[in-house]
Amino acid sequence: MLKYRIISGVTMGAILLTSIFVQGIAGSVAFIILNSIFLAGGLKEFFTMTEKIGLKGFTKMTIAIGLLSFYSVAIPAACGLTFYSDLNIPVNELLIIIFIIIGFLRVFNEDHKEGLARLFVSIAGLIYLGWTLTFIGKIYFISGNEMNGRYLVLFLIAVTKSSDIGAFFTGTLSHKFLPGGNHKIAPKLSPGKSWEGFIGGVAASIGVAILLKNLIGDQMLVNGTEVISTTVAIVTGAAFATLGFIGDVAESALKRASGMKDSGNTIPGMGGVLDVVDSLTLVSPLFYCLLQVAL
Repeated sequence: MLKYRIISGVTMGAILLTSIFVQGIAGSVAFIILNSIFLAGGLKEFFTMTEKIGLKGFTKMTIAIGLLSFYSVAIPAACGLTFYSDLNIPVNELLIIIFIIIGFLRVFNEDHKEGLARLFVSIAGLIYLGWTLTFIGKIYFISGNEMNGRYLVLFLIAVTKSSDIGAFFTGTLSHKFLPGGNHKIAPKLSPGKSWEGFIGGVAASIGVAILLKNLIGDQMLVNGTEVISTTVAIVTGAAFATLGFIGDVAESALKRASGMKDSGNTIPGMGGVLDVVDSLTLVSPLFYCLLQVAL
């Protein structure tokens, strides 16, 4: 399992690094494709699990609106078009309103009770994944095709995912060497998670955040403004680890309710797409808001 996890991690890391370090529109296109796969795949797995619970959703419509929401940010920026940002058009909000209107129109043609349930589940999926993962695109294209947004995405993902790695190894070692094993946080919901692992994950995230701040801090300026200071790196490291943990537990609750061990089997050693992006769902909007405050 660990071997496949490492292989999958290295492969996805290589693709991600390509989308970050290949300059110009080529890197942007790679990022758009990668994020589209994760967004659509995550939504598909979400509805697979809710259907096992007995709650069907409007899968295709939700995926379409989720992708449109992301493309409305990514494609104009990748093409160097500024009308979107200049006019401050709230495209994401408009798409959600259109989604709700279409959903209610579909409810009229179905059993009202079942149709409303499908609509509400679909809205939950759209917000949970379609809306939150779009913020990664907003961060990536915060300055169009310039490199600083890409380094900020690298910071976001590296700091968040280092928590998973730190928690895994710390939890494994503490369970092996502590008398009586480690202390479980939610044994019924997610028996593999412990307080020792959580603390190790927070420490790893803070360490990686400080390291990246020192290595590429000058590359993460936005409009000449420093958005990642040492203090901010420490705070975001702790916050990313905590929110990533909450996102992971939330997905664990969904898997537990649906009776599934993993959200899918797309990624060897890691499970499904949702198993990979769950920790980013809460972190991405927070990081984008932090950047806006800093600017």
